[in-house]
Amino acid sequence: TLAGAQLGSSLIRSGRLHKRYIAVVEGVVERAERWDDTLHRDERRRVTRAGRPAAHPTGGGRSRGQTARLVVRPLAVSREERLTLVGVELGTGRTHQIRAQCAAHGHPLSGDRKYGSRSAGGYLLHAGALQVDDDPGLGFSLLVSDPPTEAAESILRRFGPDGAQAIRRFLETPLSAASAARYS
Repeated sequence: TLAGAQLGSSLIRSGRLHKRYIAVVEGVVERAERWDDTLHRDERRRVTRAGRPAAHPTGGGRSRGQTARLVVRPLAVSREERLTLVGVELGTGRTHQIRAQCAAHGHPLSGDRKYGSRSAGGYLLHAGALQVDDDPGLGFSLLVSDPPTEAAESILRRFGPDGAQAIRRFLETPLSAASAARYS
């Protein structure tokens, strides 16, 4: 609902709600990285770009953009396909944030042609976990969602059982207060 989306956005902005995603990106991500960017939304083209504020005028004029922050963690690598299964911890919630930031940092989502992927066939971006630091009346502290069956089968084929287990560990391990503070 609109009220639920507004509450979620408010909790993310206040640093009380943490969203974690899994994705398959092009290239090899060697280590965890925190990405801080400014996002600029081009409503006419329905695309978001990450970069410096003056670099991306939108809608005919310059926009200061919106701050965007996330952490990307490699979970498994397919060196043959040059793909990385990553866990993404969202520090802000912006339109197409993960897609735009991954592309800007040289790792577009595999299959996401709109954001620069060279491969076709659709992309995997799954909202796998929500964690609330202190219960604002939602009734949960950690909520985990498995990837859809087709995505899970693709992960198993590309990254093997270790990839599937890495997803489970990533999604089910609650962020400590210290970890959560790094992403806010």
